[in-house]
Amino acid sequence: MSVLIRMQPGDAAIRDFLVLPGHEANHVFHVLKAENGCPIDSFVFATLDILVAMARRAPDQILPPTMRQLHRGIAGTGRHFAGLKHAPEPSNPLRGYVLLRNFIHERMRMRHFVTTTNELRKHWDRTAQAMRQLMTVKAFRELLKSEGIETMPSMLMETIPPSHLALIRAERPLAACQIEGICADALGLLENCPVPSIIFSYLREVSFERQVEMAKIMLALGSVRADFAKTLVALTPRSQLADPSSRRKRFHGIKAAQVTSMEAEFGEVSHEFLNAVATHGVRALGLVAAHGYLGRILENPKVVRYLARDFPIQFAQFQWLLQIR
Repeated sequence: MSVLIRMQPGDAAIRDFLVLPGHEANHVFHVLKAENGCPIDSFVFATLDILVAMARRAPDQILPPTMRQLHRGIAGTGRHFAGLKHAPEPSNPLRGYVLLRNFIHERMRMRHFVTTTNELRKHWDRTAQAMRQLMTVKAFRELLKSEGIETMPSMLMETIPPSHLALIRAERPLAACQIEGICADALGLLENCPVPSIIFSYLREVSFERQVEMAKIMLALGSVRADFAKTLVALTPRSQLADPSSRRKRFHGIKAAQVTSMEAEFGEVSHEFLNAVATHGVRALGLVAAHGYLGRILENPKVVRYLARDFPIQFAQFQWLLQIR
């Protein structure tokens, strides 16, 4: 495990923590920047409570952290767009070929990350389910106790609900600066990232809720670009536009029905992608804790013989998890 501390501007207070498994840390230190996109930013936390959760041992009954216990950070100054009060007027309309290029490329990236995260979830669910099944067997519990390895990570004995995942993910502070037509939540997300000022003119074309969603997508993909912001606006449902009655842009070589289909598909993939971003880091770190404990019990000859004889399915699952990491 590696833990990096990121400070607020001026180094007077901690902003957040980057908690990385060893296999992730080995190749990211030399490429870190303010906003890294997924999967790196899925390991950013507001506190070190995730380490407490990983170290907690069953049957300890420690509740997950509440929102009040989280470090929310100090509101920044939006230094990358300090002094900007009004978004510049849009220029250079989006071309059809750019819309198609961005749609295909970013959809592929999001799907890849969703697939990776779903595989991670399957590993976690299978491992936790196997352990919970075994812990209902008195003989297995007594064997672990007799060997002095009964204190397992409590994460293995619980199904982490989405609310728990949301609680221990870092929250962004509200931005101190204001730009006309842009909601504070969106500015808070973007304030520590170099943002072309023209992006705010495109954000202004959609509802506040959609502004936040667009900011999250751009940051998670590491694609805070004007052409991608224009693409997201073009693929925004009419109900989420700032002016739903406005005329939709037509693109040369692309039929209106195709744009509508792209809009629906991109919206679905984006929703799955943002859910994956919110859960990826916690599940990966949970598997680190599980991996360490399973390594201990599978080093014990008595436990190995017992599992191989009486619970071959669970035994195979534990062996498989240790081999894939």
